[in-house]
Amino acid sequence: MPDEIEVRTAPDGAVVIGPEPVGAAGLVFVALTDGVLVVDPMAPHNVPQLRLTGEPAEATESLFGTAVAGRARGVDVPAPELVASPERDALVRLGILRWLHERSPVSLDLPLVVVEQLALEAGLTELLDPEHHAPLAILDWVPALIEWSGRARGTDSDFRRTAEVAEVILDGLRTAELQLESGGRLHSDVVHEIELLTAISAWGLSGADPDGAWAVLDELRPQPADDLGHGDLPSWHGNGPVDWDRTPPRATARHEEAVSWSIRGGALSVVVDLFPPAPHAAVLAAPAAAADRPGRLQATLYASSWPLPLASIDLELRAESGAWMGTHQLDPAVLQHISRVAETALFIDVHARGTRHRAPIGPAADRASAARWAARGLSALRLAAAGRSRAGLLSTASQALTRAATFYSGLPDGVGGPEARQCRALAQWATGGGTPLNVWRPNGSAEADTPPVFDPVGGPAGPSAAEVWYAADAPRSE
Repeated sequence: MPDEIEVRTAPDGAVVIGPEPVGAAGLVFVALTDGVLVVDPMAPHNVPQLRLTGEPAEATESLFGTAVAGRARGVDVPAPELVASPERDALVRLGILRWLHERSPVSLDLPLVVVEQLALEAGLTELLDPEHHAPLAILDWVPALIEWSGRARGTDSDFRRTAEVAEVILDGLRTAELQLESGGRLHSDVVHEIELLTAISAWGLSGADPDGAWAVLDELRPQPADDLGHGDLPSWHGNGPVDWDRTPPRATARHEEAVSWSIRGGALSVVVDLFPPAPHAAVLAAPAAAADRPGRLQATLYASSWPLPLASIDLELRAESGAWMGTHQLDPAVLQHISRVAETALFIDVHARGTRHRAPIGPAADRASAARWAARGLSALRLAAAGRSRAGLLSTASQALTRAATFYSGLPDGVGGPEARQCRALAQWATGGGTPLNVWRPNGSAEADTPPVFDPVGGPAGPSAAEVWYAADAPRSE
């Protein structure tokens, strides 16, 4: 029997359809014509939540059916049942791609993620809010797509190692064909590439060699702190993470020791690791408008017992060193202040330049740490589903998710309880070698036939083309 779908009025007066999401690894908000769809990438098979911003319209009916739309309008109808909706699945998939774009801790090839998003959005234009959606954006990618298609026809091309990459190129070309004026030169070139690449794909693509173990992914595990030493002069040093919400997504490394700092001879020095380069950046041409913009970063020195910043440094991007770097001579008054506090009370906040509020501390910092570890665990699960070194990645996922659950469980007043349970469920699922385990009960349900929260193979949760290609060429152990 289909599940009933909840329709209720929130305390703020908004009509809400669907259960409250957990979102241990972060939530994605997709703006629709009549509301905002909330997607939990860690639970893609659960019903997403829709918060209406006006009268329910076509989007609501397409995603949840006419009975739910009627209940949302205040019509007295029997408890509506959840209906199948390809559009809802496609929007959940879109949410996952956006999560990969903004939150993935590994260096996926961003152009593939963007093209897969744009091709998917093209079929959802009538549901997406036009103020947050550019339906013609795929046209900026036409020259790149034509170049990729030409390379994919080469017998020794890396583009032919994974069928998923060729499929994304085809989807992008087909989407662009519908937007281009028929009969034009560019339209003809796109049609020609579609025909050729379709024929090549029908012959079969060579697969990636499955032999060889992955090296441990630095982005998914802790790194040993550098021993900077003290020397003869008074000095302090430390390591720490970057707050993902306060820096551009691909500006800095995402491991927990991405920031190294030291104070020697009165000078504060900060080094922040760069986000690792994508494996195929050299062969994936991308429009200039889509290129990563690292922005400008600052590092601010704080003492936990003092609310004001002690010093701020503009960091310089040093690509040749693989880091952001900065040095600043501290004022004598600042040196006198920090000489009275313990080294562990000092910390560096790395943030986008112009960010005014202070980094989270206390429980808020613990919640941020938990979300980072949950994101690493989810990333490892998804890469395992892509088909390489499954056992090692599942073990990595279990460890990361268990650590996330520990952080969530330690939050005061039990506020992290649902997130901790979600992480433990996925950790147990990973420990079982990917065998579906009925360990997570949405909304506290105790039904024995509740499906697992995460199935990385079927439905909208399947690996993206960028993840499959990353898995095909991941670093090998010696």
